Amino acid sequence: MNAIDRFFKITERSFTVKTEFLGAVSAYLAICYLFIVVPGMLKDAGMPLADVTVAVIWTSILGTLMIAFIVNYPIVVAPGLGISAYFAYYVCGFLGLSWQAACAAVIVSGLVFFLLTVARIRQSIIKAIPLDLKLAIVAGIGAFIAIIGLKNAGIVVANPATLIGLGDLTKPEAYLTILGILTAAVLSAKGVRLAMLIAILLVAALGVIYLRRYTVGRLARPILQQLQILPD
Repeated sequence: MNAIDRFFKITERSFTVKTEFLGAVSAYLAICYLFIVVPGMLKDAGMPLADVTVAVIWTSILGTLMIAFIVNYPIVVAPGLGISAYFAYYVCGFLGLSWQAACAAVIVSGLVFFLLTVARIRQSIIKAIPLDLKLAIVAGIGAFIAIIGLKNAGIVVANPATLIGLGDLTKPEAYLTILGILTAAVLSAKGVRLAMLIAILLVAALGVIYLRRYTVGRLARPILQQLQILPD
């Protein structure tokens, strides 16, 4: 413990090993849904489900370890929902690119962003964007992700007249999702610090009991079947 304390300068930063450990566990539980949702999105783009599941997990592990041991910064690194949805539903969906071509574009864009960061051009671009536009982008991405989540839960469905319609709320995926949203909202309003974590654990537990799955949603079962955790 002393070596860990010295390496990460925990005491020097007025924290404790216990606090950091609990924070790490909470952070993992808060983002572990990405290991189900992101592969499900990439599957919609045509990518092999089992392969992208393993890739997402290893990317998160390696990214977090690099941030920890190279930068010495206590954050979790994992694929983002917004960019994953953009990749699957806009680039591969609306634009019609194959996932192979889209992956090649990701590599090129990564190199471009790396060069912009090293040259400190990226920081100048970010500073030049008005605050209102930054907030609007965050809100737009949040709304986009929310629509995808509601669609996967069956709450939102396609409607030829209004584009978006109300789905069947009697399905387990729908009412468990609604329960999770309400639980998180109520606990957050009451000032509970672990509101999101409690909501996630509650819905996950109910999902195991009532759906015999390890997570909530239609995306979980195909992954668990391919990993041979659930029967076909």
